[in-house]
Amino acid sequence: MKRLLVIATLVAPGAGLLWFTLRPATDASYNLPLFHFYVVTFITFSAAVISILLSVALGPAAQPRHRLAATAFAVIGSIFFSHGLATPGALIDHFHPAVQWSAWLTLFGGGAIFAIAGLETARGMPRWLPVRQVIYAAAAGTVLYTAVAALTPQWLTFIDSNVAPLHKNSIFVITLALWLFAAMGLWRAWRRTRSRVDGALAFVACWLAQATVSMHLFTVWRFSWWIYHIALLVSFLVTAYILAAEYEQVRQFRLMPYFVAISLIATALLALAASALFTQFSYGTLTDEVERAISNSADRLAGDVSQELPGTAGPQDLEALAQDPAFGRTMGFRRMGLQITEMAIYDAQGIAIFASRPEDVGLPADDPAEFAATQAGATTAEVQPPPDPNSPGYSASLNHYSVEAYVPIYAAGAPSGPAIGVLSVWQDASSLDQAIQRARLTGLIIAALTMGLLLAALLIVVRRADRIITARTEELGHAYSDLRQAEGMRDDLTYMIVHDLRNPLAAILGSLDLLPTFGTAEQAAMRLRMVDNARSAGQRMNGLIDDLLAVGKIEAGELKPNFLPTDVSALVAARLEAFGPQAAADKKTISIVCPPGLVAELDSSLISRVLDNLVSNAMKYTEPEEGVIAVSATADDGRIAFSVRDNGEGIADEQKERIFQKFVQAPNANTTPARKGTGLGLAFCRLVVELHGGQIWAQDAPGGGSEFVFWIWRSRDGL
Repeated sequence: MKRLLVIATLVAPGAGLLWFTLRPATDASYNLPLFHFYVVTFITFSAAVISILLSVALGPAAQPRHRLAATAFAVIGSIFFSHGLATPGALIDHFHPAVQWSAWLTLFGGGAIFAIAGLETARGMPRWLPVRQVIYAAAAGTVLYTAVAALTPQWLTFIDSNVAPLHKNSIFVITLALWLFAAMGLWRAWRRTRSRVDGALAFVACWLAQATVSMHLFTVWRFSWWIYHIALLVSFLVTAYILAAEYEQVRQFRLMPYFVAISLIATALLALAASALFTQFSYGTLTDEVERAISNSADRLAGDVSQELPGTAGPQDLEALAQDPAFGRTMGFRRMGLQITEMAIYDAQGIAIFASRPEDVGLPADDPAEFAATQAGATTAEVQPPPDPNSPGYSASLNHYSVEAYVPIYAAGAPSGPAIGVLSVWQDASSLDQAIQRARLTGLIIAALTMGLLLAALLIVVRRADRIITARTEELGHAYSDLRQAEGMRDDLTYMIVHDLRNPLAAILGSLDLLPTFGTAEQAAMRLRMVDNARSAGQRMNGLIDDLLAVGKIEAGELKPNFLPTDVSALVAARLEAFGPQAAADKKTISIVCPPGLVAELDSSLISRVLDNLVSNAMKYTEPEEGVIAVSATADDGRIAFSVRDNGEGIADEQKERIFQKFVQAPNANTTPARKGTGLGLAFCRLVVELHGGQIWAQDAPGGGSEFVFWIWRSRDGL
């Protein structure tokens, strides 16, 4: 069902054209130049604006054929805009060659770009046909034609006069061939991609091929001719919607382009509406003045006729006067002095008994209703608009506005008596055409300038808002990225914590499970070993938990160090007691160097944990039976420097600063962490050292391995 609907819609324009070809009597004429001007001008301007902005917004993210399609409609809208402006009787009162050339080149230019889009294959566009150059050439061609149509239209007239109809027929054949070629190429692209954009473009190309036939082969102002306007509008709407929907996720929202597009379209709409209202107002004012002027002239002329009649004259006296040659000459001079184009005198039956044009004598009055009202004593005047031209082409009608007045004729000295005849005067009001066109153009310019100034003022505000929105969008993007990163870190941290806590917990549980198996007195040493293992694992768990809590408290400013005079030599010596058994079990060497009696004001609990973390890392990253760990403390210049050195794998230079960040571990040569862990130990060390006003860093140890060095002030006076 859907496929049948698509096919029916696809061939609908061609079916309509075939119907009107077979039944020409049904092809009604709609000669609506002003409707054509307003509708075509607004729609094409909007299409050009939207297509240009859409073409820019798509950018390199779009397929080349899709960018070319947007460019094609930008060209179509731009050129067809001049077609609307050149409508005879709207802004100009004469035929302008751009009205037909713009229509021809609209479909010709769009077809050429669509045909180029149809050249794209699965490998892309041909190398000899870069998309950017095609777009630049299309823009240059549009500007060039617009300049020719506006500044030197005689060139177009010269071609029309010397080449017609060859140029029109050639353009028709080439344009039709271009659209058919484009339809085939885009249909092949759709068969390959099954993209709705490609399908829509192939559909549009078929429609505009039929629109080409409507424009070139059917009579202007006929419904069959209006079909190509409908096809252009629908094709633009379909293409713009499909492209925008397809690339909506790719394009970044920016307030400024949207505001400019909407503002320009709204400005065009309001300018055209204001022009129409201003024209209507001006027309009413001008017609009132013209009708008042013709009424005054007609009254004066009727008074002159009355002066030629006696006071008791009747209709027969008026008829006799009208047949007097001298009267005719007198009326001719007076008519010319009043700038009245034509005049006629009617008897009581409404038959002309005198006329400035002899062939009108004996003819009835043009408007019996006006004649009857005038015979009853009323003076009437009315502006007559030019009749609709019957010409099948774009040429404006040669007829202009005219004004006609009917005034009663009375016997001399008896204006209150019954009218004995009616005087009809007719005056050419061709200047009213120009005045109305000037009013339409003036209203258009004033509204456009007013809205343009308002737009310029609002652009300043919107530009500021656009920058704020862009900045906030980027901040939200960074915040979202940071949030995702934090979520990832949280997941990694959870995994690491679970992993690190599971190992000592497993050791504790394993030791507890083995205790009952060592129940004899001879196995007391094994029981003690199991208890020591469980205690050691519990201490490791407690240390991990302490690191997690301490880092959070330090960062939140909740952990305050308790500075007390401390024997540094005893503090360092305690490391040997704490890690000696583990070193002996792993057959590693640990040494302590510290001068006796070294005292400093520090938080012994926190500094002890710093040393424990550093020594624990050194134990982890040195090999059994080969590991050598050296711990030292020295005093110099009011500071105490601590060092923990090992002969392990070492740390890459680019990692020496990163490892003091939370959740960061130095990787092995294969870029994987050397040990599983939370990555909080060194971060804890850095925070504690900084709480003591000191610094910590990692460096290469002499002979290989790593050396962690930190210093703190010996007394609080140095903080």
